Amino acid sequence: MPGEYLIDFFRDEDGDGRFSPGRPFPWQPAERYTLYPDTIRVRSRWPNEGNDLLLPE
Repeated sequence: MPGEYLIDFFRDEDGDGRFSPGRPFPWQPAERYTLYPDTIRVRSRWPNEGNDLLLPE
């Protein structure tokens, strides 16, 4: 769909398909979460290239 998008994503480290916020006991850190810093513009019938999403280590 054409438009402008903000993208957020997470690394599903436990493989359950959902974001895990972590817990204090027993200790489990939250999964890594990133908000892409720019707006992605999608235009109808145009190629979308150069929008590589990289999650910091």
